[in-house]
Amino acid sequence: MHGMLRLSEVDSAKMPVAPVFQENGCAERRFCKANVVAHIVERLGLAAEDMLSVGDGLNDICMLKATGKSVAFQPKALETAEAVQQVLSSNLSEVLAFI
Repeated sequence: MHGMLRLSEVDSAKMPVAPVFQENGCAERRFCKANVVAHIVERLGLAAEDMLSVGDGLNDICMLKATGKSVAFQPKALETAEAVQQVLSSNLSEVLAFI
């Protein structure tokens, strides 16, 4: 792996964050994934209602609520499971049924 860094060699606190995560941050999180949804809607002209999001953690809730279809795959918190339309626990390929 010449020229590649292992994750253990990177100080994640110093990693740059893409501006799209920072724009109009929500009240709950400094870097909000819902901003990525808004960016895709704006740039590609898609409707958020027609988008599918998949997440597993508390940091995904804003994104999951921002799309028309939402799936929690093996959610790490009850709040994540409660924020989605569907919870999957066994096989990530089950998400394909929602596309």
